[in-house]
Amino acid sequence: MNIVTPHDAIRMVQTVSNLHDTVGQFLNSCGLQPSAKSQAASELNTFQRPESLTTAYSQGTILIEVAADQLMAFTKTVTQPIQTVAPWSCLRCFIESCALATWLLDPNLDAKTRVQRSFTFRHEGLAEQSKFVGAAGDKLGRTKVIARIDEVERVALGLGFSRILHMPSITDIVIKNLDEEAVYRLLSAMTHAYPWAIQQLSLRGVGKSSSLLIEDTDESTEIHLFEKHLEPFYVSFLCGKAAKVFSKPVMYQCELFGWDVKRLKSIFALAFTNLGIK
Repeated sequence: MNIVTPHDAIRMVQTVSNLHDTVGQFLNSCGLQPSAKSQAASELNTFQRPESLTTAYSQGTILIEVAADQLMAFTKTVTQPIQTVAPWSCLRCFIESCALATWLLDPNLDAKTRVQRSFTFRHEGLAEQSKFVGAAGDKLGRTKVIARIDEVERVALGLGFSRILHMPSITDIVIKNLDEEAVYRLLSAMTHAYPWAIQQLSLRGVGKSSSLLIEDTDESTEIHLFEKHLEPFYVSFLCGKAAKVFSKPVMYQCELFGWDVKRLKSIFALAFTNLGIK
């Protein structure tokens, strides 16, 4: 394992920040509409209800925006004053958004499958909204949400879908679309503050003394003192994963919409080189 210095970590964080800005500039220059000869334009011209495809494209685009927001938040957590827990939970939200965007914008899908996934995603979100307004005691709001769910199902049935399928778990979507199961489970462990993860990734031991931070072990009754710490290697690791994961949904959207794939590849290639990843 190569030794990563604090200077290396700072440089990598700046690379990710620059990647965020450069990709944002690229997407802004492309506009919002697919090119005339793109796969997306062909799908819109041939699918029986183009509005449903537009919704799917919009969902994917918004998810990329969410991912970009989380990516910038991540760079702030690893910039002085550095946080030692927040970077991991930030990247968990980031990976979830990237996985969902990839799931919806995959250019290998046919239009019907894309729309079916869009309906599934909408149905899942509305079901969660129904739970929220119910928990908040908003009976009128819950009635409106249930009516909206019925409307979504009616449109889906009208397009020939037998029913709205149950949405896969976010873990399955991450695995199948990003192939990052181990990383996602590690980030989830940090988000849920499991002691084994917190102690190994965001703390370091500084001796034995009385402390509120007690080592999670049944084999010893010794009390160990810890302090918050984030190794430069972990910053490097997280930056590399962030750049790699971000490339997939953005590249998929670029391919689907017929934008300048060659230019986008060069943007990511430069960032990957500066991060030392393939």
